[in-house]
Amino acid sequence: MEQVLSDALERAFPDRNISAIDSPSESQHPGNQTYRISFASGEESFLKLVTDGGSRRIRRAGAVLQYLNTHAEIRVPRVLSTRVQSEPYYLATAALSGEPIVTRWSGASPSERESML
Repeated sequence: MEQVLSDALERAFPDRNISAIDSPSESQHPGNQTYRISFASGEESFLKLVTDGGSRRIRRAGAVLQYLNTHAEIRVPRVLSTRVQSEPYYLATAALSGEPIVTRWSGASPSERESML
């Protein structure tokens, strides 16, 4: 798996100085691993790497994000790079600023969740 991650990082972020790679987060979709990538410049990105060999979900996710960035008035991560034609399949996105909704969501009441939405 380390070689697959290394290959994906090299393709997704060529000529970028990576300072840290956080351990994979739990994915809601088995077959994907998501990594937080920190660069020497202080910027952060996320790399969703396909681990089960299928590119369909990653292709769909990239297309949805690109569409929403162009046509919707909601904040979604900007797609930096994607690879869906050959392995390693991945989707690299910019990090969004602000607090993740999941931080507040897990302890919120149903009425608080309704307000968040």
